Amino acid sequence: IISFFKYWKEVLKFFKLTNLDLSFNSLIYLSNNSFIGLRLLKILYLQNNQISFLDEECFSPMINLELLNLNQNKISKLTKFYFRNLTHLSQLDLFKNNIDYIDESCFINNKNLIYLHLDYNNLTHIYSKTFESFYLLKNIRLNNNRLSNISSMLFR
Repeated sequence: IISFFKYWKEVLKFFKLTNLDLSFNSLIYLSNNSFIGLRLLKILYLQNNQISFLDEECFSPMINLELLNLNQNKISKLTKFYFRNLTHLSQLDLFKNNIDYIDESCFINNKNLIYLHLDYNNLTHIYSKTFESFYLLKNIRLNNNRLSNISSMLFR
């Protein structure tokens, strides 16, 4: 029993984390359990890993997250569930992935987003409603993709 309480005392320390840097590792997969208990986390660095698969609810526990850096991974799709609980998110970095698809509802709950970096991906098309919920957005990077057409409704 003593070792059990000792263990939980150590685990509870992480519940107070506000900044976590896991960059330059060999992460491939983020499960729904990867960040449980990190409700106070505000900054998460995951750049320069090998992340190619994300469970749809993997970021959900981090309801106070403000900055998420996923640069230089191998993510190819952004579904409508990845960022839905991240209502405080102000910066999302997805530079140099393999993203070729973004669900048009992907960012629907990210109304506080100011910086969105999607440069150096494989985007060929962006749905007209994709950026619809952005009221505070100041900087979006889409350079070095494969876009061939921009809808006139995209930035309304």
